[in-house]
Amino acid sequence: MTHILDSSGAKGSDGLLLRRARPIFQGTLYRDFDSSSSRTLAGQPVQIFDAYANYRYEPWAQLRVGKFKTPVGLEQLQADVNTSFNERSLVTDLVPNRDVGVQLWGDINGGVLS
Repeated sequence: MTHILDSSGAKGSDGLLLRRARPIFQGTLYRDFDSSSSRTLAGQPVQIFDAYANYRYEPWAQLRVGKFKTPVGLEQLQADVNTSFNERSLVTDLVPNRDVGVQLWGDINGGVLS
């Protein structure tokens, strides 16, 4: 690493800190079967965030199996780019984040009701 001196004369080093790096792999098979896999690469060890398979019988009747976000807690369901602050509130710790399980779900009237 290259050492640099700032204006105060303190010795430092340049580097790169990745707070969040999550490659997402998604696919569709035969129009009705979806899969998604998301891992975090920032920090140790590498963690699996999402890994699930989804069967779309109809838009209102879908079956998801694997590890995914639970449908509880508005702040957890929002994407990171849609949040106003860098960190989530402490209230988020009161609801589950991701869990392993089976979920029967769907969208009614084009997503007006889920």
